[in-house]
Order: sequence, then C-alpha cells, then structure tokens
Amino acid sequence: FIDGVARAFGRIDVLVNNAGVIQVAPMQDLRVEELDEAMRSNFWSAVYATRRALPHLEKQGRAARIVNVTSIGGRVAVPHLLGYNASKFAMMGFSESLQAELSYGSARGPRVTTVIPGPMRTGSIYNAEFGGDPRREFGWFGLASSIPLATIDARRAARRVVAAAREGRAEVKLGLSSHLLSWAHGIAPQMTVRLMGLVNALLPAPRGAAGTTRGRDLRAPAQGSALLRLSNEAARRNNEAPPEAAR
Repeated sequence: FIDGVARAFGRIDVLVNNAGVIQVAPMQDLRVEELDEAMRSNFWSAVYATRRALPHLEKQGRAARIVNVTSIGGRVAVPHLLGYNASKFAMMGFSESLQAELSYGSARGPRVTTVIPGPMRTGSIYNAEFGGDPRREFGWFGLASSIPLATIDARRAARRVVAAAREGRAEVKLGLSSHLLSWAHGIAPQMTVRLMGLVNALLPAPRGAAGTTRGRDLRAPAQGSALLRLSNEAARRNNEAPPEAAR
C-alpha cells in the first residue's frame, strides 16, 4: 500500500500512525489473544508502516514528518486498560527512539512528532470492547470519555496535531487530563501509580469471564444517559454508529 502511494503521488511527505483498538476489563478477564490484538494494532502496525515508509520519507529530508499518536495511557497506566496501556507505552518508546535517531544532531531524517492525547470525544466507546462486567465497564468508560473538562473534541485535537506537525514539534499534549497526568507522573511517578490503584478500587471487580463485547452490542443502560450526550453526538458525527438507545 505505502509503495503504491509513493508511485501514485511521486513522493511521501507525511506518515501518521494512528491505529488503535481498546479493551476495557480487569486483567484477570482479558485473554492473551486480546492483549496480542492490542499490541499488533496499536504498536506493530506503526512499526511496519514506519519501516516501509521511511525510505520514501528520507528522500524529503527534514521537510518530511512522522506523526505518532500515542496516549496519556502511554505515560500513566489507567486501570482496566492493560492491553491499551502496554501498547501505548511501547508506542511512546518507539516514537522517542525515532526522534533520537532521525530528528536530532547530525541526523537529516524526518522530524518526528509524538502526540499524547487525553480522553477524546470521538464516539469510539461504541467500538471499544468490554469484558468482565461489560455493562458496568461501559458505564465508567463512557462517562470518562464524555466529561467536557476532562476530554477534548476530536476536531480541535486534529487542528492542534496538524499545527504541531507543520512546526516540527517533538511533542504535543492534547487536553487538560494529558497535561495534568503527565506532570504528576513526571514529578511523583509512584504516587501517580498509587492514585491509579485508588481508582481501580472504584471499578468493577474481576469476574473470571473470558471474552469481550463491543460497546454498540451491549444495550447498556448508560447508552441513553444525558451524561453521554457529547460522546453520542461525536459518534454520529464520526460514523461510530451508536445503537438506537443512544440516538
């Protein structure tokens, strides 16, 4: 595919790595296959795409851009998102390693921008996978993805990512949550982990139930809640197809 793009347009100037899947469940309720899926989609897809595109990007030198969309989940391990966290931590290391090798000193390669979003209002809660106690997991995750001050609108986030890539910035944080949690983890990492432990105590307990259910298939009571209004609006706008209960 990437070589085909280069043939069709004669060059490649920008690569954006933004693939992702998310499973929401306690560790005990996740199968190894689901963790592997998270790593393959969220991390390995970026590795393969970058390796394939790099020869084309290097022809453009420092004018080229690689944009890696990671997550605050790659800085702070949020409970019940183990596969997502692990893949985004890997993505964070991959992106910063690329910066060191391609963007600085005598290197003349593409500039690499690491994007660190907090929760974004995209409506993707309906395509996330929920395990353990799926309806309760959907409830807390849906709310966390819809609160105005704690989340960022996807359109606003996109504009900031484009601006950061044009400027060749090394890093851009999106949303108040990303800034606050990055700061907290930077000055007190162990305290931040303990705080996440307190959050974990408020979440549904493991049930020893294998398998996950997609959000749109849950028929969870929270789907029709006014608290999810912003997420439901984003889902309709972004073709995330919320169920009838959320329309």
